[in-house]
Amino acid sequence: MNALWAPNQLGRPRNSLPQHLFAPATVRLFGKPALSWSQDDVKATTAAIVACRQEAGRERRRDDSQLLNNVGSVISGRLGRYLANLAEARKQIDAAKPALDAMTPSIPTLRFNAALSTLGANPQALDPVNRAINALPRDQQAPARATVNALRSLPEDVIESTVKAAASARVAAMRPAVRDGVIAEIGATPATAQALAGLDRTAQTLRTGTADVFTETDRAAIGKAVADRRTAIGEEIAAALIDQIEKAPDSPQSFAALDRHVDERLLRQLPPAEASKVRAAATERRKTLTDALLKALQADLAAQPETDETLDQIDGTLIPAIQRWPVSINTEKPRFLEIVKARRDAILATINRAEAGSLRGRVYEAPGGMAKLEFVDRRRVVFTRGGEAKAGTYEEDSNGRILVTIPPDGTTVLTREGTRLTGAGFPLRRVKAD
Repeated sequence: MNALWAPNQLGRPRNSLPQHLFAPATVRLFGKPALSWSQDDVKATTAAIVACRQEAGRERRRDDSQLLNNVGSVISGRLGRYLANLAEARKQIDAAKPALDAMTPSIPTLRFNAALSTLGANPQALDPVNRAINALPRDQQAPARATVNALRSLPEDVIESTVKAAASARVAAMRPAVRDGVIAEIGATPATAQALAGLDRTAQTLRTGTADVFTETDRAAIGKAVADRRTAIGEEIAAALIDQIEKAPDSPQSFAALDRHVDERLLRQLPPAEASKVRAAATERRKTLTDALLKALQADLAAQPETDETLDQIDGTLIPAIQRWPVSINTEKPRFLEIVKARRDAILATINRAEAGSLRGRVYEAPGGMAKLEFVDRRRVVFTRGGEAKAGTYEEDSNGRILVTIPPDGTTVLTREGTRLTGAGFPLRRVKAD
């Protein structure tokens, strides 16, 4: 009796190597194949052996009596128990088969049946089967485990002709459907950067983890589906990026938006040709955007009044904003700053002309009144800071510089710039004049 796994009553591990009760499977007992015996055969044979043993006992044939006793123990005990287990195992196999046949095709169910169909007789034979069972949906695990448990009491030829044959048939029926389902799922992958990364992981899994499930032809078909969908997603993403690039408004904020659209972390995931199209579109839009903004800046600056407020806006807002533009526009920033500087110089020249003349009687203050500089006459000056007033002198040289001397602090060189005096370490603006 060539059982694949010995009955549990033998006390061996459930996943151990075969420990045959009878080998080979063609062994005959009393002229009849052992595996074809029924329980009635066991009972009848046991009764006959008992009678023979009793007769040998009466005739004091001790050796014959002992031999008959041993044979009777095997027939009534081990063979009887094995036949009972065999009958129960066949029932379990038959009961579980409809549920296994009705399994929804999926990678887990395909993996289980593939492992079952290639079952071998070695200490680790059940390991891949049990791992596959653990991955099945919960409602399919019970019939799968019942089938595996029944294997321990079935002879190899029965396992081959029933369990493994049925599993092979299910594999042949399931595999095309599972493969087509995987391909359909790949085809439905959304056109996002995250999906591209997911497809890469799928491709890796297919290369390394499905040899037990799909044939080489199946894996090639799925791999082609991944590559085709990856290309299609790349084209869709590139087209969407180019559309956003071309629609970027004529605004300085678009420079940063363009940089986001050409993020190399994303472009590296696209097909090289599509990534090149996105970069080219961004370069072209950056150029047209620069031209449009330069023109708009010139018009806007020309329309601004030639006042201190305009200078404040240029110095405090416009120039810092341009300097904060992304580094991708660094080569163009000087063109913008040049236009701003030219207009600033023109405005300042106008204000300087209006501010020309003697400093006598003029008062300049720092923001918040933190300091004040009063030109009393053509020589004297009073500097007030922190509530303390100090008297000093001043003179203006031929270059327009103002040298203010406040003992004991020393001399400070100031420069006129419209209504402002610069060089004191803090801004001073004229608030009063004679």
